[in-house]
Amino acid sequence: MHSRKTPARVAADYKAFVDAIHAKLPQTRIVIMSIKPSLARWALVDKIRDTNRVVHEMVAKEPKRLAYVDMFTPMIGSDGRPLWFQQYSHQRSKTQCPGCCQIATEDRPLT
Repeated sequence: MHSRKTPARVAADYKAFVDAIHAKLPQTRIVIMSIKPSLARWALVDKIRDTNRVVHEMVAKEPKRLAYVDMFTPMIGSDGRPLWFQQYSHQRSKTQCPGCCQIATEDRPLT
């Protein structure tokens, strides 16, 4: 996001990456993670949300080979702002980190 890319450009870059991988390894399943919220980039939150939406829509077009992990939503507090990262230090149990929990305990297909 700091490079001033548009959401469409970020999705196009992901698509180019996916196409390059699938050209050589067509059965490869790729998991794309959303952009996480950050207090340092909070001024860009609308652009981040839009980018995540556009990338998720791209992933949804190829559900057999692509999966999307939403790291943004579980890291937003009840006040609508990013949770402090210190609360989710990896020194603590993974069950206390919303992002890690989503990946570590996922028992259904990623969407």
